[in-house]
Amino acid sequence: MPFDVLWLSQADIDSLGITMLEIMDEVERGFVAQGRGEVEMPAKIGIHTRKDCFNHSMPCFVGGDLDMAGVKVVSGYPPNQKKGLPYITGIWCLLDPETGLVRAVMDAAWITAWRTGAASGVGGAGVVGTAGDGATGGGGARRASRGGATGASWRAACWSSGVFWKT
Repeated sequence: MPFDVLWLSQADIDSLGITMLEIMDEVERGFVAQGRGEVEMPAKIGIHTRKDCFNHSMPCFVGGDLDMAGVKVVSGYPPNQKKGLPYITGIWCLLDPETGLVRAVMDAAWITAWRTGAASGVGGAGVVGTAGDGATGGGGARRASRGGATGASWRAACWSSGVFWKT
């Protein structure tokens, strides 16, 4: 049975024009799913092939309405900067939870960088929101519509770092 794998480069992801507010919405959605006990996300594992360098693997499954599985593999190599290469690189694989087939492979450097800031923003908004000013305001209000397989793949990719969305 043949199946297609969607391949997305960093340029493909950049062309979507995804905003920090959209990423924050998906991070918030992921935190809610985790709070409902719908997330299986074991501790990341890693190897260290050189001094101060790492390769980490981070699998994740989100059940419930999202029902997705995937794994992000990310590398951090500070010496690359002197070689004109990126410090952080990675790939992300979306897996069909029913069959285990790979559905998409995409660059993961962008989500590694953006998710970190988004998680801080969502956490800060939650703290401010608990003070009674309504700052957290139902995340979906920030969400813009992005359709198609490419849009679905970036949304799905996000949750391997704590961000979720399925179309």
